[in-house]
Amino acid sequence: MRLTSLVLLVLACVFITSSCVTQKKKDEKVTKVGKFFHNVTSKYNAYYNANILFEKSLVSLNMQTKDNYTKRLNIFKYVNAADTSAVASDLNSAIEKNTIAITLHRPSVWTDDCYLMIGKSQYLKKLYEDAQNTFEYIVEEYDPEYMKEKEAEINAKAKKKSSKKRKYPSKKKKKKKPSSKKKSKEDPKPEPIIDPSTGEKVKPDAYFLKHRPAHQESRLWLAKAYLEREKYGDAERLLYDLYRNPKTFKDVKAEVVATLAYYELEKREAPIEAIPYLEEAIELATSKDSKARFSFILAQIYQEQGDEAKARELYDQVAKLAPGYEMIFNSKLNLILAGNKNGTATDAETIAALEKMTRDYKNLDYLDQIYFSLSQIALRNSDKTQAIEYLKTAISSNVNNSVQRAEAYLQLANLYFEDEIFVSAKNYYDSTLLDMPITDERYEEVQNYADNLSIIATNIEIINYQDSLLTIAALSPEDKKKLASDILKEKRRQEILANLSAVDDAAASTARVPALNNSSFFAYDLKQLKKSQREFRRRWGDRILEDDWRRSSKVSFSTVEEVQIDESGAIVEEELSDDEIGNVLQDVPSSPEEISAANNKIMNAMFALGKAFRDKLEDNAKCIETLEQLLVEYSDFGEKKEAYYYLYLANNSLNDKVSAQKYYDLILKEFPESTFAQILTDPDYARKVIERETQIRTQYDKAYALFQEDKIKEGCDMVAEAKLLFGEKHTLSAKYALLEAMCKGKQDGKPAYVKALREVIAQYPETDEKLKAEEMLRVLIGARYDPTRKRAGEVDRGLNKNTVFKAEPEKLHYCIVIFRDTEMTLDEAKLKIAEFNKFHFKDLRLRISNLFLDPESKTPIIVIRRFTTQEKAMEYYDTTVAKESSFLGKRVDFEMYPVTQFNYREILRKRSLEGYTEFFRANYLN
Repeated sequence: MRLTSLVLLVLACVFITSSCVTQKKKDEKVTKVGKFFHNVTSKYNAYYNANILFEKSLVSLNMQTKDNYTKRLNIFKYVNAADTSAVASDLNSAIEKNTIAITLHRPSVWTDDCYLMIGKSQYLKKLYEDAQNTFEYIVEEYDPEYMKEKEAEINAKAKKKSSKKRKYPSKKKKKKKPSSKKKSKEDPKPEPIIDPSTGEKVKPDAYFLKHRPAHQESRLWLAKAYLEREKYGDAERLLYDLYRNPKTFKDVKAEVVATLAYYELEKREAPIEAIPYLEEAIELATSKDSKARFSFILAQIYQEQGDEAKARELYDQVAKLAPGYEMIFNSKLNLILAGNKNGTATDAETIAALEKMTRDYKNLDYLDQIYFSLSQIALRNSDKTQAIEYLKTAISSNVNNSVQRAEAYLQLANLYFEDEIFVSAKNYYDSTLLDMPITDERYEEVQNYADNLSIIATNIEIINYQDSLLTIAALSPEDKKKLASDILKEKRRQEILANLSAVDDAAASTARVPALNNSSFFAYDLKQLKKSQREFRRRWGDRILEDDWRRSSKVSFSTVEEVQIDESGAIVEEELSDDEIGNVLQDVPSSPEEISAANNKIMNAMFALGKAFRDKLEDNAKCIETLEQLLVEYSDFGEKKEAYYYLYLANNSLNDKVSAQKYYDLILKEFPESTFAQILTDPDYARKVIERETQIRTQYDKAYALFQEDKIKEGCDMVAEAKLLFGEKHTLSAKYALLEAMCKGKQDGKPAYVKALREVIAQYPETDEKLKAEEMLRVLIGARYDPTRKRAGEVDRGLNKNTVFKAEPEKLHYCIVIFRDTEMTLDEAKLKIAEFNKFHFKDLRLRISNLFLDPESKTPIIVIRRFTTQEKAMEYYDTTVAKESSFLGKRVDFEMYPVTQFNYREILRKRSLEGYTEFFRANYLN
């Protein structure tokens, strides 16, 4: 009996296993047991887990995208996510899981869902073309009607096949199945759906206990992909078909109307047409968050249209749905601003209401938005000064709202640009770019403003700084000393006050939070908290919050200076040393040569500034003003001919023919042989110049192509031919010289190559080709090529004779690594150095530590100790140079210097490497 049971069990297992084997032939019918296996495995092993990853990615993208409440909100936050790389790993995993499931379990009814998940994951990754192809495949291959026909065809083939195999008719009579008619009478009939186009009853598709096809949802997502690829006609066709079809599932219909609202609002920019879809989306949405979001967007539209009653009703609805305080706060804020905009509330009433909001502790995280709104009221009243103050307060009050901060920065940048305060405008445009999402439609425009103002701001700063130095240079020695003393005292006073207020500010911010009386946690007891703060300050003083704050010996520690207070409560200032005053005045020119150099810097900056006003901003008036001032103040300016030419062009653009003729005549009179004179007198001159430049470029491209094809001799011949045709001075001279050096390297070997590269470096010092030549030398020489390294017998005239550093070749040495890399962490760098030391310098038993050179910049130093002499330290240095890839790597940003103990202490004392680089080159690399 036991044996019989065992045999039956084995046979059952074989039967089930054979039923679960993956389908081999396309149209082969799968048994019911096999079908069950494929369905369960596909759903729970693949689709379920992939769906979790997809939902997680969707939430992550929504959280990444910060809402900008100064504009109309987006329907779908995830569409506007700037960076999908953070979720790429999860989405790739979801795609992989579903791909495997499709391959191994194609007979499963979940195969269409797996394809859908792949397409949705591609959509979130912004691979819209791939997503479109995936959705189109599902829509075509997994249409329910087509699937029914296909299944019927497979069943028919299977039946035909089984009838052929059956040799004898079955002797057993089939049991009669109970009639289903009686049962159907007992079941309640589903409510009929009326087709609005025909008025006929449409039978609904019921999937209560059955798998629901993914066909409708695939059509919806295909429409979404079409929208992102700007195939609006195809998208409309699909969306309207789903919208009007009475068989569309309710959850799909809810997403369809939301997508139609998205299309009208964000693609067609037709907010009025979006209203009915948003109203229906609110009704069909199942989550409170979605209802609140759609209600808020609809309220914004009504507010834009001036329908305050409907807007107020919807904002109240948002508050009842309670999706989170941020949206509730913005509902209240928008209602206040709407009243001001449509005239039901005066500016004074609106300002009073906004100021009242600043006093509500719940709004502490939203003060930036309130002050930004106040700035807009000030701007409407043409009060720029007040608006700028509000905007700056908005920025300083900002907690963590990068979108709102970008709006404030941009507004300030535009205001300063309008007032032609270009340095401030440039700085605020730069700040805007740091916070503005790259997907913002204004990003490119802001980038252009920042780039164009860069050269203008730089030259304005040069002019102002050098002009200030010349003004100080003209003062008497006593006045100079007094000015330096005043500057230092004010700087010291500000630092002391900032440090003293650090803890008070923290206490004040804590005091604004209401006491949590029901909690027993000590930090929620304000009395206990203040008592602890007083005890801390009594024992430790006012300290900045930072790592290792108790350590007194660390180099990176920044202490608060000891402050003396007199009887009146004022800070008693210490006397300043001559060295401190000298440091303040160190850039002030004192000799005639230095004064002349300062004036030259001003001249060059004014010239560059005048040209930039025309070239970058197309501001011809500012160009004329700057260049004419330059020619008046510096009559001996060396580039007059180009200044005249720019003045001619700018006056011509302003249609000032008299002034343009004046500079035309000056060019022909003072510089008759110049290029500018030829351009003015010969209409074909510019064309000839362009043709010559084209010939030079073409000749170079041909020579370089020959070099790449390893036709070295032909390439060299073309370079030599170019010298005869175009001379050695033209716009591509450096490129030709570097190509010639590379040809010599191929033909004549390494010595000739090195010599030719050195000639390129010497002849073309301010070019990209010089940098490339230096890189090539580094590779050839097998060490870090140092262009400033002294050759034998060469005297170093650049070394400061008053250096504090000492040359002590026989004393103990360390090697210090200045680590500036942002890709590799400090711990990773230390680990790599330790591995390098273990492999190459195991016998020295070198130790590694790190500290920070400067507490402000937090520049880390890795200290490798110790070496008995300079020679031993340089052996280590040369080995790291020769084996750079196994040390930290060629792409890592670092510098290394051997130092004596004395010089190491000097570097730490100064918290700077200033002067040591030159000392190192002179004493170690000679």
